[in-house]
Amino acid sequence: MFVKNIEFMASIYDKLDALLITNRAGIVEYSARFDFQDNSIKNEGYTGKNVLEVYPSLSEETSSHFRVMKTGCPSWMKGRH
Repeated sequence: MFVKNIEFMASIYDKLDALLITNRAGIVEYSARFDFQDNSIKNEGYTGKNVLEVYPSLSEETSSHFRVMKTGCPSWMKGRH
């Protein structure tokens, strides 16, 4: 299923500006953002950090990553069930 989700993300990448993948504990496993100045993908350097450390203004209640972990429904599928 992970590969299928990544393939889906790749198919819509021209509509994304960043990608952040966390494990079930909220630890960042992969992060990248699109740099519009030089049209390249940059690693943000967040690997190994907790998503709430990366985005201190979020909480477990307001973070879409934590919502996905609780519901099991990827955020890009919101409203499809």
